[in-house]
Amino acid sequence: MGKYLLRGVDRSSGKDVEFVVEADTSANARAKGDLKGTIVTEVIDLMRGEFGSTPSIAPVSKKPWKVTAIGGMRLGSGICNIIAGLLLGFVFFLPLLLIPLGIIEILSATGIMKTPPKRSDNLLVIPILEIVAIVTLSGWIPLVVGILSIVWLGDNTVKECLASVATKTQKHSPPPLPGASQTPPSGQ
Repeated sequence: MGKYLLRGVDRSSGKDVEFVVEADTSANARAKGDLKGTIVTEVIDLMRGEFGSTPSIAPVSKKPWKVTAIGGMRLGSGICNIIAGLLLGFVFFLPLLLIPLGIIEILSATGIMKTPPKRSDNLLVIPILEIVAIVTLSGWIPLVVGILSIVWLGDNTVKECLASVATKTQKHSPPPLPGASQTPPSGQ
């Protein structure tokens, strides 16, 4: 089941309306909009970013500021970790572990800061590694970024935003053929 953004005109009031419905196909989403009393003019598959009627109009991104903040903090923390790893790595061995963490943070940050954001399969691994990085005694920046990331990843608006985009390994299944049964055939 996918999520579809419907745009159209309310039949009774004549006002422009926009709302999200869950449906198996874009045709079903359009039908649900009609049942709600809306003349549907556009159907956008939020999982794929595909358009049902006017492909020249791109959907407006409503990415929460916390998602952008997580990406920005990860980028800054990644740069700081690489610099700290290089500078302190000559004196102590343990800070050298910050260099791979910094690279991972920068790669994750570039995906999160895109519109729509790209997300990794497990969003909590990097903040946990950032918190654990305090044992390298190289600074408090990764600790603060890790704690704020975990807190903000628990926010409902952030969860909804990141749940609406596919993970890097998640593939979309093709829509079922019209008239095809939705239930798998029984083995009898």
